[in-house]
Amino acid sequence: MSNKLKIALVIGSFILQPFFAAMLPTWFVPNLMFCILIIMSATMDVEEMVLPMVLIFLFSLIQDFYYSQYVGITIIAMIVAMLAVIWLRRLANIENPFYLAFMVIAANLIYASVYWGIYTLISPTYSFMYMLFKLPEVAIPNVVVSFVALFIITRGIIQARRDGYFR
Repeated sequence: MSNKLKIALVIGSFILQPFFAAMLPTWFVPNLMFCILIIMSATMDVEEMVLPMVLIFLFSLIQDFYYSQYVGITIIAMIVAMLAVIWLRRLANIENPFYLAFMVIAANLIYASVYWGIYTLISPTYSFMYMLFKLPEVAIPNVVVSFVALFIITRGIIQARRDGYFR
């Protein structure tokens, strides 16, 4: 994937996010930039992700200015989730769809937990059990969007031959 395509994808998701929030039901609004960050963390090398990561963090900061009560919580939660995905990616084969499913769900859980933890330190408003109760309706759209994108990206991957024959 070229840098121009990555930049266009991030800018497009930043522009489309408010439209999705206005047009879709409130329980099915995916966080597109988080999905892109998780997909890039799962499928790309860290060196290839630097420019898109900077743009995602910049646009997340802008979204925090407009939509959030506190600024910067989203970026910290995204960084922790991204580092967790990069660490999980090194543990097993990322071409396995079940492992990718586990990785996306774990990233959503980590993102929500870190976001809740920082938000609770600033101003305690709701309990951890309430966050876990609401997590499925927040995580399902992110998981669906991530699975569709990962399917599109990984269907072109050809596995290496296992018979030891090299051309």
